[in-house]
Amino acid sequence: MNLSKLNIATANLGPRAKAIMMAAQARQESAGGSLSDALKHLAAKGVFNVPRPNRAPDKFGAEHDVFLAEDGMRVIKFARNFGFVPAVTDGHLIMKSATPEEYLLRHALEEQTFATGIRVEGLADESFFVISQRLIVGGHPTKNTVRKYLLSMGFVNMPACFGQGGEAWFHTAAGVLIMDTSPDNFVEAAQGIVPIDLLIAELDEALLELVGAAKALLKQAPQITP
Repeated sequence: MNLSKLNIATANLGPRAKAIMMAAQARQESAGGSLSDALKHLAAKGVFNVPRPNRAPDKFGAEHDVFLAEDGMRVIKFARNFGFVPAVTDGHLIMKSATPEEYLLRHALEEQTFATGIRVEGLADESFFVISQRLIVGGHPTKNTVRKYLLSMGFVNMPACFGQGGEAWFHTAAGVLIMDTSPDNFVEAAQGIVPIDLLIAELDEALLELVGAAKALLKQAPQITP
């Protein structure tokens, strides 16, 4: 077992990341465990060796093999890699390969922003993370419904000239930028629209510079309206 990936993921979390973990913990279901506690446990124990179900995944994604939990209340996601996160390269927004730390921070940010019950279950034998999330029952919304939902949340669409067009949205008050907002990554449930797998990052210096340029451009062009 190579634990270097885990050490990178848990040892270098800065004050902002730790604060996000605390915010995520406060918003967890009382009986659903704690993302913050799970991360501390990972750091202390090193590995969980989460057993993989002895059957084909119920669903495949670009990053995870997804299984319905035995209680039917959660889905278990076995990562095949560390996925992707938003980043800026040469003034353009891209999706770059994530580090283990960025993988954890991405899911902590998603939980802080949207409260979908994400928690870290541990590591699989392949040294990749295993996470879980509340089962959300429903179908996928339309692209227009997703846009209306994001606008209602206070997000602003990133203009296409910055690299990703309608796939990227920023929220300066929340301090985040999200990508990969296709309808497949949302569920239209009884409680409303629920994100289930977004690429999300803090607005660091590079992203803030890009957001500033986007805001300046948006003053000269009409924004997407509900």
